[in-house]
Amino acid sequence: MDREFIVNNLIAGVYTHNDKYFKKFTDNWTENYVNVELIYNIKKGKINQNMERLRHKFLQSNKRYWLFMDDDILFPNNQVIEVAMENMKRNDLALCTVYQTTDYELAHKVNPSNLSFEFITWSAGYFMLVDSNQVGLLPFDLHLPTTLGSMSDIEYCMNIIVNDGLLGIAPTMIYHADEGSSPKVNKPFDLKNADQMELNNNINKFFKDLDPKLMQNNPQIELVFLDNGKIDYNETVGGHYLKHKYPDIYHEVVARHHYNIVHTNKKDNFTFTK
Repeated sequence: MDREFIVNNLIAGVYTHNDKYFKKFTDNWTENYVNVELIYNIKKGKINQNMERLRHKFLQSNKRYWLFMDDDILFPNNQVIEVAMENMKRNDLALCTVYQTTDYELAHKVNPSNLSFEFITWSAGYFMLVDSNQVGLLPFDLHLPTTLGSMSDIEYCMNIIVNDGLLGIAPTMIYHADEGSSPKVNKPFDLKNADQMELNNNINKFFKDLDPKLMQNNPQIELVFLDNGKIDYNETVGGHYLKHKYPDIYHEVVARHHYNIVHTNKKDNFTFTK
């Protein structure tokens, strides 16, 4: 795809609450996309609030294509956005994302022919290329009950789906530090072999502290456990909220496999460019 099309039709942006990755990100952007319009704003706020602020900034630009990004990603080359845009246009997508890896070497050396375009049900917020002609008026949900506004990306994707938009992932890759604020789960919690007294104490404490409004008038709430046996508050209340808001598609959307993360750099799984 011609770079001139990207320059004339796309605006990209990051809205973050700190400047931790500012220099790394802007140096990398300058190296690969110096002539593409970029908004980089730092403002205290929840994730959903800052995503909505960025959407309003995009609206003012009058450009058709918007690229929402996390501040902790890096582009391994200057063709990532081009590949995403080509796949967006070819498949008439409302939103297109790309693959990610936390392996810096892999991001720079993997051969893209190992990746494939796929239709997906939701995209994480690190790279969301949006066609504003299709979904530009859809807001990010400012009523999410998660403490830091997490799950705003999956809610946004569900909103696109119920408004008849298509989502896809393009066969290209970015590096993503992915440190984030959400707790990392190394392995599923072994509910069967857990200490039942400790488990019951955790459950009782969770419901004792829980605001009844977050039950959404539905006591059948699915608890999400961290690998240490504690209940993941945000995944539990956020998931329950989304299940209530999107009852017809929730289970179909969240059941998708982990399409986007490439962890390995083993040469028997990937070929590498020289």
